Amino acid sequence: MSENSRDLAKARALQADLLQLTTKLGKLIAAPASQRDTDAATVLWNDIKRLHAPLNSIYRRLRKSTRDSDKSDAQREAQSEVRNLNRCLRIWDQMDDMIWRHITPEASELQMHRTHTKADETLSFLHAALHLLANPNSQDQDAVDHNCFADIPMGIQLFDLLLSAAYRLLLVQGRADKARFLDVGCGGGTKVLAASRVFPKCDGLEYDQGYAEAGKRTLQLTAPETGQVIHGDALTFDAYADYDVIYFYRPISDDDLLSQMQNRIIEQARLGTIILAPYTKFLEPRKDFPCARITGPVFVTGMSQEDADLWHQNAEHTDTDLIRRKRHMRFDPEFWTPIVEAASYNGVSAT
Repeated sequence: MSENSRDLAKARALQADLLQLTTKLGKLIAAPASQRDTDAATVLWNDIKRLHAPLNSIYRRLRKSTRDSDKSDAQREAQSEVRNLNRCLRIWDQMDDMIWRHITPEASELQMHRTHTKADETLSFLHAALHLLANPNSQDQDAVDHNCFADIPMGIQLFDLLLSAAYRLLLVQGRADKARFLDVGCGGGTKVLAASRVFPKCDGLEYDQGYAEAGKRTLQLTAPETGQVIHGDALTFDAYADYDVIYFYRPISDDDLLSQMQNRIIEQARLGTIILAPYTKFLEPRKDFPCARITGPVFVTGMSQEDADLWHQNAEHTDTDLIRRKRHMRFDPEFWTPIVEAASYNGVSAT
């Protein structure tokens, strides 16, 4: 066996050892912060780090030997293997940072307020323009008679806070990747479009025929694979159980009818459905909302307040950005895969 073949065999053996360790570590860091064994995670990570120097040394020898070798099929395959090993070694520091964010997690609150900047002012202006462009229609008389509000825009910055809170709550339960979102009273569909950046399936429900047609057109042009607008009545809609996140912002002007709508949603919704129910532009919830409250106008169905508080606590130990999983990476993370996938449950990305 040549020296190059022996080094390849050693590199594969070390990576197999690393995969065993990262699989064990992945199980630990996938746990919510309140259940995570950080001492055991520290021990495992130190065991992993001890393999870095010998693997890096072998890689350096392989890099030189494969670069200087002929171009046979076997050598080209070896070169590809060595290149991917290089990519895995180059993200070692990023993985170290990611692991320590799990071992010593810092809470980041689910914010319901935002300081406005000049950039926010520009975004607000563009969102207001988009809202008008998406739905230039006047409310039809049938919708007025049905006690529907006109298509009232909520500030995009505040809406983004609600989406972020819902996303981080779903991360804790490993549900963010398959979550379905519904905007009840969606108007021209701009909030459904905004939600499609976060959730894989987003629908809007709209009573006003003209608004619904405008919303359908908006999503057909911008997010045809992600979103749709359903023309229907929130008071008789019977598919609320299909959704993980349900949002509504002043869809009905009559308080009694609004209570009927929210009760219908809560009765149909599955256990753990997140309800985003801001009743004013300042994200104020109804004081009598019949669900456990996470924070602000963010509620959860079918849970005790104690369980909701624990869910809230764990969600605050997730990251605040949309994460990237293995399938989004530009290369195969090989022995890092268990950690990359496990960290995604807490919203942490390696890249």
